[in-house]
Amino acid sequence: EGARLLEVPGRLCQNGKPVPIAQKDWAPFVADLRKASAAMLKAAQSKNKELASDTTNDVAGACENCHSAYRDADPRCTPK
Repeated sequence: EGARLLEVPGRLCQNGKPVPIAQKDWAPFVADLRKASAAMLKAAQSKNKELASDTTNDVAGACENCHSAYRDADPRCTPK
């Protein structure tokens, strides 16, 4: 669900700026999050605790890649 919301046109960042969906790196960041989230869901459904734990790292990595370019940048929601 989170990845889908990141693709909705017209959404705003916390600072009121538009979500940068037109940036060329935005779609790959969202795709990475979607892929990692799907793997985490599958691991959770399998009730494999070790695999679920491992996929947590993939989700965190997908978040960090995007956050370092957009959330942690100054000004926020614009690429570094």
